[in-house]
Amino acid sequence: MFKLYQAHELTHEILKSSDQGYCFVFVKKSDDIKSLKVLGNIIYVTEDNDLLQQLSGLGLGVIALAGFELININEAKKLETLKNVGKNIDQLSSSVAQNVFRYKKLYERLSPLRKEQFRNTFISFKYAAGLSAGGEFFDFHDLGENRIVLFHSSSDSYVFSSVALENFDKWKSRLTDREEVKKFMQMQLDEANKINSNVVLSIFYIDTKAQDVIFYSNKKQDLYKNRDAISIETTDLNEGTQLHLKLHERLIFLSLGVYKNASDISGTLPALLQKKTSDLLPEIFFRLKKTDIDDFLKSDASVIVFEIGAEGKV
Repeated sequence: MFKLYQAHELTHEILKSSDQGYCFVFVKKSDDIKSLKVLGNIIYVTEDNDLLQQLSGLGLGVIALAGFELININEAKKLETLKNVGKNIDQLSSSVAQNVFRYKKLYERLSPLRKEQFRNTFISFKYAAGLSAGGEFFDFHDLGENRIVLFHSSSDSYVFSSVALENFDKWKSRLTDREEVKKFMQMQLDEANKINSNVVLSIFYIDTKAQDVIFYSNKKQDLYKNRDAISIETTDLNEGTQLHLKLHERLIFLSLGVYKNASDISGTLPALLQKKTSDLLPEIFFRLKKTDIDDFLKSDASVIVFEIGAEGKV
């Protein structure tokens, strides 16, 4: 849980003892800034829309109070709030939409690179926010008995994104076989059809003991295996595509958003995939942003890497 400090409470000692190296500070009025004893690594929190603009160039950034509360509530409440926000967000004014972009950017800063380990399997994630409607979201669940399920959603609707995540939260413990995966995917597609949303759904079913990955998707996508950039295409929603990873091999998933931001990136992938994962992910996103004049990409983008054994052996 992140603590929200009042402006007069923040001291150098508090900032120094902060695990994340920054603090959230609530600003009710502009005079509160003058009372701050510390400047620098601060994320400002306010419920005043005028102050959102004034504070945007200060510290590490600014976020609406509702956004801060969204970060701190538990997973179930977070998904419920996201669903409610999603149902209305397409109708919000442009000024409120800008606040949503700020929240997405803050999420990107707080989670620049995420890495999880399950037995002998490492899963690394990296995400960057985009300006387009909807976006990309992913979540995973440890099923136990050396099994993991990971879900990725890409759509042009905030409404669908929130519903998709809520559905995954309800179904994730049930996704233990192909029949349940098929039912879940079809339910998501039915939801998308109701609101006329274009969606791309991906599910990775990982057996860490057997070192197998089964990939399901409703549309053809490319996966890249190890340094050779082997393209694996699949459109088989019913059966999925099964892949086996040997020790020190890895499987790389580039979301459609990666190609939307850099259509020519496929030509550079053979060279990029020579890099170890900790260098590969930042390099891909650098190439996505190097021609972008805005703080955001054109579209959300995600990269997920599945790796067997210690990082660095590619």
